[in-house]
Amino acid sequence: MYAGRRERLVRFLDEQDLDALVLRRPSSVAWAAGGARAHIDVTGETGVAWLVVTRESVRVVTSRIEAERLAAEELTDPDLEWTVLEWPADQAAAVPTGDRVGVDGALAGCRDVSAELEVARRSLLPEELERYRALGRDAAEALTATARARGAAESERQWAAHAAAELIARGADPLVLLVAGADRVRRYRHPLPTSSPAGDLVMVVVCARRHGLFANLTRFVAARPLSPEQADVQDRLLRVEAAFLDATRPGVAVADAFAAGTAAYGTHGFDPDEWKRHHQGGPTGYLSRDHLATPDATELIEDAQAFGWNPSVPGLKVEDTVLATPTGAEILTVDPAWPTETVSGRHRPLVLVQG
Repeated sequence: MYAGRRERLVRFLDEQDLDALVLRRPSSVAWAAGGARAHIDVTGETGVAWLVVTRESVRVVTSRIEAERLAAEELTDPDLEWTVLEWPADQAAAVPTGDRVGVDGALAGCRDVSAELEVARRSLLPEELERYRALGRDAAEALTATARARGAAESERQWAAHAAAELIARGADPLVLLVAGADRVRRYRHPLPTSSPAGDLVMVVVCARRHGLFANLTRFVAARPLSPEQADVQDRLLRVEAAFLDATRPGVAVADAFAAGTAAYGTHGFDPDEWKRHHQGGPTGYLSRDHLATPDATELIEDAQAFGWNPSVPGLKVEDTVLATPTGAEILTVDPAWPTETVSGRHRPLVLVQG
């Protein structure tokens, strides 16, 4: 556990007036322990390794099934303490309880501090930023490789399988994977892949996790050049996205960034209510979205906080993972090989035309 994280954990105990903090969710363990994987079942709300954090120590609570592998491959810090249980044992019985014990969710006898933990992990440390930039690059390259390898006659599932393989080969888990071909892309904003052929326009959406961090991005691939009408929609949608990105700066209210982006739909010739037909994204990091941005969001954007905005209209969407910095939004999910257009000073992805 690197020093910056240990300091933040102790500060969290002080700020919340806690004697101990119990972390059970894989996202929480990854954040606290430098990207450690605490899951087996990716759908599980709690992982196979729990952490008990005090001012003096960090203790791992796990079963005999997992302990040796975790110590060798995931939770390798020699200063960690260990409680190793027989596999039928109840992990909850091995952690402290009481009013001064916080937990990242509901656990009998403890105080739920999950909302406060989301605040604590917003601003990313240098070690996290280094990992995030590498993940963003790899995730973008995985979709470029997929776009070059698959064709219009292949099914959405074949596109999805290739994207998943490219991500897994790069050490990332594709926890969200959406694909829509030409027959479905105008109808559905969240299209799970089917046996339908991709056709002449396909959308691929991924939320890829590595070291606990999520890279979220969307790419479109066409078998033929866009029509003038499609190219115009693409250009105008990128300008809607630019309004979100221009406002993604430390100290700006999330609600204000949301308002700037949603107002841009009408400004750029779309239905002013288009934003109501699909969420627009929001803060990300150790979840695909920590929460969705809304007009009622009360928090301020922090320095080095990650966001995934995803404005969309029927048949087209744009999405990348970015960092809020004092000099503007830094795009993380970048592959220089993908075609781009400069919008508001940033290289933004166009529909890749095959051939």
